Amino acid sequence: MFTPKSYSIRHKILVFLRSERFKFDPKYPNSDDFSFTIKEISDGINHKESLIDEQIDVLYRTKEVYEKTYDDRENKYYISEIGLYSVGKKEILNEGMSVRSNIFNNLTASVTQIIITLIAMFTIYMNIKTTSKNFDLMQLQIDKQQDNINQLESSIKELQQYYKQYQTKKDTISFSQ
Repeated sequence: MFTPKSYSIRHKILVFLRSERFKFDPKYPNSDDFSFTIKEISDGINHKESLIDEQIDVLYRTKEVYEKTYDDRENKYYISEIGLYSVGKKEILNEGMSVRSNIFNNLTASVTQIIITLIAMFTIYMNIKTTSKNFDLMQLQIDKQQDNINQLESSIKELQQYYKQYQTKKDTISFSQ
């Protein structure tokens, strides 16, 4: 599984410090023997010093490493009991995988929301387009009906004229007789 880089670097730092600590007698540990500068840790795990410095700060705040300050040299760091426990249980890696999982879930939810929004917008567009076509068809039918009505009115007028002519001819024929 993929673990964010910061979490894997923290884990590597603790693994390095633990392995160096266990090189000495665990009953009588002298922290000077297994304390290392950021540069030494960086060389030990093959990462940039800037990355190590950032992650050492996190480990120091969580009390997984202790810091030894010297007057004339730079600070040295060594693993604490909490750090030993964390490395043994792989807590940092598990936490990193949990963070990765949360990021993935959030990303998946966001992509899903975008897809649903796009589908909704497409559906609305198609409904408007269909409604517009239906309106155009209805308008054509209305125009056709209007033409039919106009033809009927024209036919009625013609019939009325024929009827008037017929009435007039009928009246003239009846007077003549």
